[in-house]
Amino acid sequence: DNTDTVDEVALVTNVATGGGYASSTAANRTVRATVADDDTRTGTDYDTDDDGLIEISGHAQLNAIRWDLDGNGSSLNSGYSTGTTSAFPSPAAGMGCPDNNDANQTGNCTGYELTADIDLDTDGDGSADSEDAYWNSGDGWDAIGVKQKKSDTPFTATFRGNGYSVSNLYMKDRTTNDDGLGLFSIVRYARIESVAVVDVDVGDGTNNNSPFANFGPLVGLLESSTMAGVYTRGGTVNLWNNSITAYAGGLVGMCAGSTIHTSYSDVSLSEAQQQGGLAGFASTSSLTLTPSLNPAHNYGFGCRVHNSYAVGELGTQTARSVPVSSGGLFAIAPSTTINSTYWDRQTTTRTTSAGSPNSDGLTTAELQAPTAATGIYVQWDNYDVNGDGRIDSEDDAWHFG
Repeated sequence: DNTDTVDEVALVTNVATGGGYASSTAANRTVRATVADDDTRTGTDYDTDDDGLIEISGHAQLNAIRWDLDGNGSSLNSGYSTGTTSAFPSPAAGMGCPDNNDANQTGNCTGYELTADIDLDTDGDGSADSEDAYWNSGDGWDAIGVKQKKSDTPFTATFRGNGYSVSNLYMKDRTTNDDGLGLFSIVRYARIESVAVVDVDVGDGTNNNSPFANFGPLVGLLESSTMAGVYTRGGTVNLWNNSITAYAGGLVGMCAGSTIHTSYSDVSLSEAQQQGGLAGFASTSSLTLTPSLNPAHNYGFGCRVHNSYAVGELGTQTARSVPVSSGGLFAIAPSTTINSTYWDRQTTTRTTSAGSPNSDGLTTAELQAPTAATGIYVQWDNYDVNGDGRIDSEDDAWHFG
């Protein structure tokens, strides 16, 4: 019994021949025998609570996600790079995401979950500088999952924040040709839930190698995916570029064929050619539906937004070679479905929004009025936030009053 720590099952069959026994049910028998395991797994289990999600408790582990974008633990298990071996203690063959039906003990996880707040200001001095682990010569955090001209490696797993936050996200995209910039670059066929990104500094979109770019504190391009119970708060997204069209949003740069619900944004945006309180651009997805994928995701449809709001300031936009536009929720939204989702006309400084009736833009006082899920918020306690197929107390994301 090699390389794993699971008891195996062997089938032992007796077949009798001759003397009239060939068809005897008494003589022809198969019995199941348990082969007791004799190996010891010496590594650390990635999924200690056996919920199918790899625990992430620090910035090194968060950074290591980029080497295992489907979240099954296999690349982490093999020590794919120094980034993973330093992030997860005692990597060893046979560790991973245990499943008694999998003799190799790997490939059973489907994503990641935070077990603590993560601060990307790694030296704790209150500013992004060369002493931080992810300074990267001034470019800052390297987005997880990349779509470029010559490569396409999106994040395709579940990322569950469990109410924790990632703070002090510093990114200055000056040299790469990524199509998406954020904590995650490209998220596809995936689910991100219950996480906050706070105190962001995203800017310098000098992405001259691509025809357009998408910038958001949480995700650059959200494609054929679901985002639930997330928020961004504090900081700025400030982009200046003459040669490309940049879509910037308070949550995501572009929402394509995806669902966003029970979420909000409160970050400032300025100078991006197309900027929206939630997303710069909302559209259908160009992807072809893969039948085996989770049908809960609305592949191929437009961006759907429910039970959410935007209050961050949308700042200055200077006329350049590329036309500019902005909106309280979206700058451009040729295909959106919006339900019970609002923006603050006063704090965003925008009185209109693409894809949404002007009645969804309200004053601060009107948005702060309720003490329960009533009035404009009557539907806000009626959504399956955690995606478990039922609506219960675990889905109470909002605190009224």
